[in-house]
Order: sequence, then C-alpha cells, then structure tokens
Amino acid sequence: MADVVLACGSDGVLYVGYDKHVSCIQGDELFVIECCQVVRCMDVHSNWLIVGGDDKVIQLFQRTEEGLSHKLVTTSDGKNNKKVVSLCCTNDGKTLIYGDRTGDVYSCSLPDMQAKRYLMGHLAILSTVALTSCNSYIITADCDEKIRVTNYPTTYEIEAFGLAHTGAVTTMTLLRNQPTTTATTASENSGGAVCDDVLVTGAADGSLKLWKLPTAECLATLQLQDSSSTATTTTTAGGGGGEGIVVGTAVVYLSGGSGGGGGGGGGPPLLPVVVSALHTDRSLVRLAALSSSQLSVCGSADGCVPLGVEDAQVLAVVGASNTNNAQQVVIAIDKHPFLLTLQLNQTEQGVEAKVDTTQFAAVQGKEAFKTSVCFEQAKPATVAELTAKKQKREEVAEKIRNEKSKSTEKEKGK
Repeated sequence: MADVVLACGSDGVLYVGYDKHVSCIQGDELFVIECCQVVRCMDVHSNWLIVGGDDKVIQLFQRTEEGLSHKLVTTSDGKNNKKVVSLCCTNDGKTLIYGDRTGDVYSCSLPDMQAKRYLMGHLAILSTVALTSCNSYIITADCDEKIRVTNYPTTYEIEAFGLAHTGAVTTMTLLRNQPTTTATTASENSGGAVCDDVLVTGAADGSLKLWKLPTAECLATLQLQDSSSTATTTTTAGGGGGEGIVVGTAVVYLSGGSGGGGGGGGGPPLLPVVVSALHTDRSLVRLAALSSSQLSVCGSADGCVPLGVEDAQVLAVVGASNTNNAQQVVIAIDKHPFLLTLQLNQTEQGVEAKVDTTQFAAVQGKEAFKTSVCFEQAKPATVAELTAKKQKREEVAEKIRNEKSKSTEKEKGK
C-alpha cells in the first residue's frame, strides 16, 4: 500500500501525494501532477512544490498563473544513493535539505538542484527532517528512537540528542516561535542564534513528547492508550507501555488559549492543539493541548474525536494553513470520503471539534482525482494474518530444506 502524503501551502492549496500523482486542491478546483516516482515526501515553499520519492530523484514544480496548474522546473541528476524520505527548504528558499533511507542528510541549491553537499548521517533509517524557524538547527529523527539537533550550516557540530522515546520516531512537528518555554538566549548555544521553537514528536511507543530546543530536553509526555482507554500524561522523560504507532501529527492554533503564544502582535494568546492518531485507532483522532510546557488531552475526557466514518484508518493529517490563524486540519483516511476536515474552536467549555465530510465532495467526485487517489485501500494486516504468513514462510523453507537434504543423500548414495 502506497503512502499518502499531505502538504498545505500558505495560500491554502492542499497537496495530496499518492502513488505517482500529486493532486492540488483548492475549493472545488483540482489539478493533478504526474510524477516520475512514488511520492514519499513533499514540501511547499512560496509557489514551489518539491517532491521526493522512490526513484532517488527530486522534482521541483512551479505553480503557474493559470489556476492550480504546475509546471516541472527541475529534476535532480538522479545520483542520490537511496530513496528520499523527507525534505525541507530553508527560509529564503535557496537551499533544499533532504534525507534518504540510509540515514544520510544532504543539501543542494534551489532551483537548479546543484552544489550537492553531504551534511550528516544516522546509523538507522531516517524518518523525518525539519529546520527550525531561525534556520540554525536541523532536527532529524530515525527508527532507532533517536532525535538529533544539529547546528546548521556547521553540521559537524551536534547540539543535542533526544533519547526519551522507546520506539521508532515516526512523526514530528515544529511549533514555531512558541514562548511557552524559557527562551534560549544566544549565549546558551554555540551558534549564537535564539531558538523559540518547540518540538512535538510521535513514535512507535504510542506516545507524544514535547521537547525544548535546541537542548532536546523532554518537557512532557502524553501516553496515548488504546481508544477504549484514557491517555495518561507525565512530565518525566520516560515513555511507558503505549499501544500503537503514532501515524501523524498536525498543529492548529486556537484563539483564547491561556498557555501559548504564537499569535504575536500583542493579541490574545493562542492555544496550540496537536491532532494525532494511532495506527490501531479506527475512525477517530486524538486532541492534545499544549499549555505551560505541558501536553494534556482536550476536547473530551479521553481526547478522542470520532470521525463519523465507519471502520476507517487515519493515514495522514496536516494543518490546513501555515499561518497562526489555522483552525482546521485535513485528514486522509482509507475509506470514502477519502479526505475530510476537522474544525476546531475554543469555547468557554473548552476545545470544540466538528467533522466536515462535505468540503472535498466536489473534487472527490472528479475522475482525475479518482485516478490519483485510491479510495478503498487495503486494511493493515491483523496479528493473526501476519502469524499465518510467517507460518507459511516457515513451511516453505522447511520444504526446501527437506528437498535439499534428500538430494544430498541421493548424491551420496551414488
């Protein structure tokens, strides 16, 4: 089953990557981009769309003045060693940073994709790469439970490691310019840059963790339990017994919050709310509020929001805008409707969540979108199915060994 990748531009255009297509959606408008590879990662910067994937190449598309249409500008030379798994742009849009499946991280110039430079390497499969808003630190995560904070562009200087997860780190989201923690002064880091970002990560240990940057200090842990249980919150660096893998995280900012900035301009404080899901969840997402360097469930007693679609698995989530006014999350599921939205509002009673399954009805009915997105995807294998497949493989291996043994005995008999 191919991955579904979601991205959103600052102008509100939604990008849905699936197989070898990227669907660009705004309102009821639709434009489908044909890529040369299975899409694994995307980044949007200004009017550029950068796509990486399985063919070890990176493609850069530029949005034209004709609606949502995009044209191919540059394709990398194809000399990347392995599949590209994550990428991001610097703030000025002049440099692309990307990581491959072996754990190596590179940079190249934009838009020509020349001047390729090796930055650093992990000893495990890389899951995601991000750059802080101050452009001074690269955050990387891998399948060996590690989070690394590296100085940029002097990437031979490792600032810190985050080692609190007990499972592979699967997703991470930067909350940019968040004065919810004590700001790091220039004297506290070797690069001399002030970093007010905080980091939220999810992993295969079933937990969300909040990190201070650039020190990678784990400030809080929210342990997500099975949907029949209640999530638990701790302020220690340890994890502990989570069920399921966190498959996605997205952040929205609600006005009227008591704990987090991000609004700027002297306006009312904004409450950052993290939307996530476990791969074991069916037809629901989780809400967690960030306040005073804490993560806590919100919206309901257990933080769960039913999506109203029977037996659906959440594949990806993304904030519907890159601005601090975003109050909407787009969710991709493996059932029809494939895309739906979650509208969040801050009320006197707390965080209110409403699911809208009609917003993408117009584009989901178009034939071009149906060719680019498979509505009915295969369900993940159950434990019984995986056990049966393993047993069958062992039986086949045993049969081959017996045949080889008989053949050897027959040769000796001659």
